[in-house]
Amino acid sequence: MTSESNARHDRLGEPAARATAGVPLHLLVGRRAPGGPAPTLRGEPKGDAPRPLVTAGFGEPVALPAPFGLVLGTGEFPVG
Repeated sequence: MTSESNARHDRLGEPAARATAGVPLHLLVGRRAPGGPAPTLRGEPKGDAPRPLVTAGFGEPVALPAPFGLVLGTGEFPVG
């Protein structure tokens, strides 16, 4: 979950580092995303660029693919 002080790093720096390391999936819960609060699942990295796979608004379910194979409810995520 991002915070005001590190939101930019969480959206840009960390996903690039995880992609470079070969981490297959990265879920970012962005309370301060540019379009409003949103969880974003990124994966299928190429080099240092993970691809956004799923973006949803808070309150919408997020389906996590294998190996997790579950639906994450976001209705209780804090907005402020």
